[in-house]
Amino acid sequence: MFRRFKVQMLLVFGTFLLIFAAMILINNLLYIKKERINKSIDEISRIQIMLHKDILLMNNFYLYESRNIDFYRTKNSRYLAEHHQLFRQINNYIRQLQNKPEIRRLDKDDQSLARIEKMLKEFSDTFYKIVLLMSTRGYESSGLEGELVLYYEQLSDLRHGMAEIRNLKQAQQLFFNNNSSENYLFLKSAVNNLVEKEGGHPDIAAICRQYMMVLDNLGKLDAEIGYRFDDGLKYKTVVLSNEILKSVSKFVTEAEHRRDKTFHRMQSSLMLLYLLSGILFIIFSFQIAARMVGRISAIAKTIESFVASDFSVGHQFTLKETNDEIGGLIGNLRVMHSRIVTLIGNFKASVEEQTLALQQQNQMIEQKNAEIHHQMKQLSVKNAEIEMHLDTLNRKNRYILDSINFAKLIQEAMLPSAHNLESRFAESFLIYLPKDIVSGDFYWMKEFREAEKEYTLIAVADSTGHGVPGALMSMLGIAFLNEIVVRERTIEPDKILNKLRSHINNCLNSGSNYLDYGMDMAICLIDYSAMKIHFAGAKRPAYLLHQGEIIIIDGQNRSICRTGSSNHEFIKVVVDYAVNDQLYLFTDGIVDQIGGPTGSKYMKKRFKDHLKSISGKPMNIQKIEMHQQFLSWKGTREQLDDITVLGLRLTSAVPLISDAALSPLEAIHTPLN
Repeated sequence: MFRRFKVQMLLVFGTFLLIFAAMILINNLLYIKKERINKSIDEISRIQIMLHKDILLMNNFYLYESRNIDFYRTKNSRYLAEHHQLFRQINNYIRQLQNKPEIRRLDKDDQSLARIEKMLKEFSDTFYKIVLLMSTRGYESSGLEGELVLYYEQLSDLRHGMAEIRNLKQAQQLFFNNNSSENYLFLKSAVNNLVEKEGGHPDIAAICRQYMMVLDNLGKLDAEIGYRFDDGLKYKTVVLSNEILKSVSKFVTEAEHRRDKTFHRMQSSLMLLYLLSGILFIIFSFQIAARMVGRISAIAKTIESFVASDFSVGHQFTLKETNDEIGGLIGNLRVMHSRIVTLIGNFKASVEEQTLALQQQNQMIEQKNAEIHHQMKQLSVKNAEIEMHLDTLNRKNRYILDSINFAKLIQEAMLPSAHNLESRFAESFLIYLPKDIVSGDFYWMKEFREAEKEYTLIAVADSTGHGVPGALMSMLGIAFLNEIVVRERTIEPDKILNKLRSHINNCLNSGSNYLDYGMDMAICLIDYSAMKIHFAGAKRPAYLLHQGEIIIIDGQNRSICRTGSSNHEFIKVVVDYAVNDQLYLFTDGIVDQIGGPTGSKYMKKRFKDHLKSISGKPMNIQKIEMHQQFLSWKGTREQLDDITVLGLRLTSAVPLISDAALSPLEAIHTPLN
């Protein structure tokens, strides 16, 4: 019996699936057809876009080529080339659409696209006629405008400087710039004024007649083109383009309306077929289900009573087994009943055993929790000790940082101020970039008078290391320089370096510990009256920029340190300079900086090339550009060393030094060698 149910259900489902597949196939065919029509309509809409682009090309041609002398000379324009190519594409699209069955069915009178094609041809012919007339009209030295220019030049040769000639030139230029009606009449008036003034001159009268004849022809061409009125060929192209766009838009709208109306009717019929199929399926399904529900409900009630009895062993099934699938289901329920009772008994025994094991595990967990709690207390005590030590370290760190910041103030106080530098050198700059808070680099300056002549001693130095050790060495160097120059009255750069080495060695070698120290320095004595630079260097050069070229003034290739022999004396180099020459002193921090795209050193060559490129600019601008160049080269990389760059523009004289500003060396009369 159940097998008959199965056959009936399969028959109903098979019939419904067959109908459903047929409806899906029909729906897909309609969808494909609709997509084809939509694609064709989209191609028509694409014609609208191409028409707008063509109109824009035409307007750009009027805007740019009407005043482009190259167009009138070569007769070539990219706007004309693009228009020609675009116009061919539009015509090809229209011919392709005319051959499509979907479009022919939508084009009810079969004339819309043909009419659009005809208007397009008229539009293009009109545009090319405008281009031909524009070529005839010309611009500046070409066409009719070129003839006007030639006639004006002949008139100017006959009456050069005459007021009417100047007025004619002004009126002609106004007309060339803007060929409005007012400028056209103004130009004719200027010609008439010239005729009234010089009409008796036969050559002028003849040239003016030729001028007026060309001007009249130019006015007729402008009127035909439509430069000044809304009735020329330009206006005709506007009217034609609007009619074409309206026709295309109307065709698209009507085609979409007829398409939507047709497919709406098809979809309504298809939905009705869907509805009827669904109703028939429901009716047959209910008939078959009604015959099965009774027996299945009885089985459900039996299972419900078995569950309500808490799966009792004494529960009895009242349903009879039959020789069909439902009877087999009842037999399987009897077997399941016996197995469920057995499993429940085994499950209860297993639950009791697992409960005992869980109780033992809970006792072990409680013991572990107590141990963890004790360890947490110990960790809390350790954390308190760590926080106390951390607080102590923070206080010491702040104290050290405050001390270093105060050392920075002391170091800055020992360096020459920007005011002192600017008062001595109006055109100068200083880039001073410590790597840390305090710096191992330092710069130093003294100015003094000797035998009614004024001098400036200036130095830039790089001490061993950077940070606090370098800063201590730099302050030691500043102190010794002041002692050597002021107290010991030594002004020659080579002798200053020799004495500085002796002072540092005596100071730092007094103890038993060996100190690996050193100092690189470039020091210059500027003699303004003789326009000479006396230079000595310890591993540092000076750059003198003269007439756009850099002159390298080298010192000795050794530092001021204990490893160098005291028998090797530093020597002095004397060079001449000219007014506005530029002197640069610098430490090796800037040329050794790693950066750039490959992570290489900045190097002296790149530094010299940059100095040459900015040498013609004021010194304050040089400072900004050099600093920006350094930051750009360094990028996000760490600054490796202290950096000092000093730039001076040299003069032949300096502002008079007041007595209050003079160094005690003003009484020195040691001759300079």
